[in-house]
Amino acid sequence: MSNLLAIIIPYYKITFLRETLDSLAAQTDQRFTVYIGNDASPENPEDLLEEFEGKFNFVYKNFEENLGGTSLTKQWNRCIEMMQDEEWFMILGDDDYFSSNVIEEFYKNIVFAERENVNVMKLNSATVNENSVITSEKKPEPFIKSSIDHFFDKFIFEGRSSLSEHIFKKSQYDLYCFKNLPLAWHADDLAVLEFSEYANTMFLEKAKCFVRISAESISGNPEKFKKEKWGATKMFFDSVCYNLSKFNKAQKAQLFDLIEWHEKEKNIKVKIPNRLTEFFSVYGYKALLKFLR
Repeated sequence: MSNLLAIIIPYYKITFLRETLDSLAAQTDQRFTVYIGNDASPENPEDLLEEFEGKFNFVYKNFEENLGGTSLTKQWNRCIEMMQDEEWFMILGDDDYFSSNVIEEFYKNIVFAERENVNVMKLNSATVNENSVITSEKKPEPFIKSSIDHFFDKFIFEGRSSLSEHIFKKSQYDLYCFKNLPLAWHADDLAVLEFSEYANTMFLEKAKCFVRISAESISGNPEKFKKEKWGATKMFFDSVCYNLSKFNKAQKAQLFDLIEWHEKEKNIKVKIPNRLTEFFSVYGYKALLKFLR
């Protein structure tokens, strides 16, 4: 089987990059190409990259203009444009890393994914701190699971997911791209829903992504950029609500209750098309009370 997978690294910080690259060099299946896009970083990675010449295939490009400072998703998108003819891709953070069997597990399951029209795969995952000590483990997931169920797991039942643990079909990215949300907050959550067409995803339990939560990461600073994060949350739910037809009645009730909580806690107002009509279809005559809130 030819090389079907690209791994995209939107590079800016060198602090943990060696561990990221070590995990790629250690892959038991080397049928992948890494595309590293330097977002005009003041920390030049070229000496480090020289150490990995011949250990795995990679393409490096130094962009003269910094985009991540104003739009992380635009930086992701221009790094994806470095791809050649790969059919699937991952975006790996420059501080995250993989177990040695991630690529192997991808190829073991690719035929099934294609047959079942699965456009998004999810790796098992764990969070690690600055010292690469595991701080949390992902709960077991079904092999096939709706992206809507993943959405509710994360937003209602305090599940967890990150961009680095996903494998996306390139043709779906071409249709939808990553939406330009502030700080890219929830841009990955929206991509999982849209790229999967609000349908099934595949969970690769034996392959693991280690997601670093540190003082240097946006996720590691819950109070930082709060205004921008809340704005991104509104935009995220706005987009989800334009796909209400993908949700059944029970799911809509969960979604609307979730939105109501976010509106109250974050002082935002989500655009729900035909809000009163949609509320009435879910809540009946109680819809008027919710609508007036």
